[in-house]
Amino acid sequence: MTLTTKETIPYLKWVTEVVEERIIEDSIIRKEFGSKDEFIIFSIIMVRVLRFLRTQIENDDKEYNLGFYIKKFYEQQKFEKHTGVTMRGIARESGIPRTTVSRIIDKLIAQKIIHKNINQLIIPTAKARDKLNVYRRYLFTSNKRLYDIFEMLDLKKLYSDEERF
Repeated sequence: MTLTTKETIPYLKWVTEVVEERIIEDSIIRKEFGSKDEFIIFSIIMVRVLRFLRTQIENDDKEYNLGFYIKKFYEQQKFEKHTGVTMRGIARESGIPRTTVSRIIDKLIAQKIIHKNINQLIIPTAKARDKLNVYRRYLFTSNKRLYDIFEMLDLKKLYSDEERF
C-alpha cells in the first residue's frame, strides 16, 4: 500500500518532535559531559555496574531510599573484584581510540566521578549518580512526552511495520 502525502502528516509531526528532542538531548550531553565520547565512556562504565545494582535490588527484601541505596552500592563496589570494566574493554565496545579513552578516564577520575576497584577495574563513584541527574530527568520527561505524542497521533494503528517512509 502506498501512502498519500496527507496520510504521512502524523508521521511527519512525530519525526519533527523526535528530532527536536534529540537536539535538546545533544546539547545537554555537551553541557554536562563536554563531549559525546565522554558521555559514551561514562555510560559504558555505568551500565556495567547497573546490571549488578539491578540484581541486588531484585534480591533484596527490604525497602530503602533509592538515592541512599544507590550511593551506598557504588561505595561498596571499590571492594568488589569482578565489577567494572577495563580501558581496553571500553575502547573495544565504544570504537573510541584507547588513547582518547585513557585521557577521558583520567579526567573523570580527577573529577572523582569514577575510580578503580581493588582489581583496577573502572567503576563509578557515588558522585556518578549526581553527574547523570540532569540527563536522567530530561530523558524520562522526553520519552514520556514522545510516547504521549505517539499515542495521541495513533501511529501504531496508522502505519504497519512494513510501511516505507
